[in-house]
Amino acid sequence: MQVSRIDESTIKILLDANLYDLVVIQKTFYWYLKDYVITVKAIPENDIQIILEKLEIPLTNSDIDKLTTRIKRDLFDFMLRNKIHQETKNVRDLIIAKAFSDTDEFDEMPPGTLRDTVDENKFK
Repeated sequence: MQVSRIDESTIKILLDANLYDLVVIQKTFYWYLKDYVITVKAIPENDIQIILEKLEIPLTNSDIDKLTTRIKRDLFDFMLRNKIHQETKNVRDLIIAKAFSDTDEFDEMPPGTLRDTVDENKFK
């Protein structure tokens, strides 16, 4: 992540598009809309550029340092959330299918015990 100041109230952030999915970036920066005008754009070098423009007072160097730390933490948080969401999709789909099922086909006990690990390939 590269952060640079554009002017007294605006910073530019470059993120590697290979590391951060666009959905993760959008979810992360959604929470900054209260204080910033945000522009997200893909650029040719396989990076994603984010421009944060402070709505109120100018950004100090201390503000930028704190903001950079917060963004790194939030990006990592949403990356993990996205990964967990992808990894548990099949389980959620099964739970939803059971909840809205009109049949009794899911009423039988699954093979194995509660201590068995879940093999996600069984659900594909």
